[in-house]
Amino acid sequence: SMPGYIQRALTRFEHPNPTIPEYAPHRRDTPQYGAKIQVTNDPDNSPTLDAKDKKRVQEILGTLLYYARAIDFTMLPTIGTIATQQAAPTKKTMEAIVQLINYSPNGTPDREWQVFLFIRSTKRSNKGTRTR
Repeated sequence: SMPGYIQRALTRFEHPNPTIPEYAPHRRDTPQYGAKIQVTNDPDNSPTLDAKDKKRVQEILGTLLYYARAIDFTMLPTIGTIATQQAAPTKKTMEAIVQLINYSPNGTPDREWQVFLFIRSTKRSNKGTRTR
């Protein structure tokens, strides 16, 4: 256990405690039941972030990756997805970071029932992945 790690990270990045708890580390794509083809997300055409915000994305990801590998592995699929975008982050990447960091105070390993859901949703959360 790493008591106070997330609170120190929130302070370091000057991120306020979320007023509404976030129970999912990433946005969920709603499946289209009954459709023969599942439509994928549109490409991210939002504006790219400047160098300062790019560095911030990388710092937050590094901090949360350390925590996720040690304590709360339910964040790993989301961190992996965001990490693929950190070289050229966009406004949507920053929104995903905010959702992940809002999820962090609620992320505890005693939620084993969610692990299955996150593993199942990993296929849909990564851009460009295909099922065989």
